[in-house]
Amino acid sequence: MGTRSMGKEKLEETKRDMGIAGRSDLQNFADIIEFDEDRID
Repeated sequence: MGTRSMGKEKLEETKRDMGIAGRSDLQNFADIIEFDEDRID
């Protein structure tokens, strides 16, 4: 398992924790931050 796989797993875990697991448009942590700060609907 490489860093990329671990990062992807953490991203999916974070999305699940936030209740947005179905949001395929949020593909990286920058997107998650933008969503969390209400810059992405």
